[in-house]
Amino acid sequence: MNTLKKFVRNVKSTVKFLFNIELTKTQRKIVEDILKKKHRRIIILAMTRYGKTFTIAIASILYAVLNPGSKIVIVAPRGDQGRILMDYVYNLLSESKHLKGLLPLSMKVEEDMLKKEFTKSRLTLLNKSEIRILSAHGKGEQLLGFGADLLIIDESCLIPDEVYRMMILRMLGENPDSILVEIGNPVKRNHFFDSWNDPKYKRYKIDWRVALEEGRVREEFIEEMRQKMTEVEFKIMYEAEFPDESENSLLSFSDIERAINQEEPEGEFVYEIGVDVARFGCDYTVITIIKNYDDEFYSIEDIIHFSKQDTMQTVGKIIELYNKYKPVSIKVDEIGIGAGVVDRLKEQGLPVRGFNAGRPAPKTFKGKRFQNLKSYVAWRLRELFKEGKIKIPRHKNLIDELVKIEYELTSTGKIKIKDPEDKSPDFFDSLLIAIWKPGMEGSIGYIPNLEGFI
Repeated sequence: MNTLKKFVRNVKSTVKFLFNIELTKTQRKIVEDILKKKHRRIIILAMTRYGKTFTIAIASILYAVLNPGSKIVIVAPRGDQGRILMDYVYNLLSESKHLKGLLPLSMKVEEDMLKKEFTKSRLTLLNKSEIRILSAHGKGEQLLGFGADLLIIDESCLIPDEVYRMMILRMLGENPDSILVEIGNPVKRNHFFDSWNDPKYKRYKIDWRVALEEGRVREEFIEEMRQKMTEVEFKIMYEAEFPDESENSLLSFSDIERAINQEEPEGEFVYEIGVDVARFGCDYTVITIIKNYDDEFYSIEDIIHFSKQDTMQTVGKIIELYNKYKPVSIKVDEIGIGAGVVDRLKEQGLPVRGFNAGRPAPKTFKGKRFQNLKSYVAWRLRELFKEGKIKIPRHKNLIDELVKIEYELTSTGKIKIKDPEDKSPDFFDSLLIAIWKPGMEGSIGYIPNLEGFI
């Protein structure tokens, strides 16, 4: 123990000696800040795959060894995310012959027994220090009753504000000298954004430039990601910057990211197709095929787009997809050129319905709060994202449009969807049409959540 304390005076040498790992300049500073307790509040914004979780694992081990009886708590949005950090802890301990000699744990427990210990959510060392992982899922009631000397919030931005404030921060109350470390990608402007702007926090911003300088990434890889990602995705994941979200954005980037990572349920479903027909030369005709799980969950099966095809070619493609998927309904934007597509599909006996974005919204009390049918259905789509009831692919065009859609309140107090000024949102419209349920424009439809608007 005394030897280890001497080594901590030079963190880089300590980590090299114990783990045979060379820390980068920024990684060394982070570990040093935690071990020397220079700052009680630390926040780390880092590009994806930089090694921030690995760095925190090293700091957690050394903190536990240097502070007998200490409690290190790792909180993650889900249990499996916290397991990633604990797996790093296990691998570092089990592969360090020097650290095994320093830890009483290694004198009495064989390697297979040590590994068994790490299958649990808690590891207790023989110096009475404890490393524990907790999940912040749901309302966070499972976090009650725990305190921490070192509290690490992994992917803090993905944890709901209420759980963060009411359930997590209270863990710091037992020890006035406790340390809080928040790490993650800046996906959303929530409590994580507030912490970043709090002067009490020691801030680390690690973008692709820092990673490139420290040899953590190659420039050609960064350029590849820049080409494959939307501007917003690249800004968050590699520039390590919070998105410029408008207060009137229909969806936040975190809503979209959650839908991408959403698990699809088991059970029966039916296929449905939504078609947005190109109106102008630069527009696309977009066909979205979705799985509908009894109106409770939707999953995009495929997105097909093309341009510069006449009505008959578009009809031919839809018939081809109908024969492949046997959807229960085909819904087509019937404004302009789309009207001809609807007519031809009806002649072929296909289950087609025309969608007219300008039709009135339902004549219910809440339905009257929307400018038109498109705004009403878009709000339904918004709720599917907010409630975790939709799964989408990581499709560049679709994501780029989803983050740009905004709404506004008209002079009469109605909610109206604002399309981007630069281009028609063909992919967004196709998805919106796909989840539209004919009958929404009647007197009976779903009841929108208008909390804060009524």
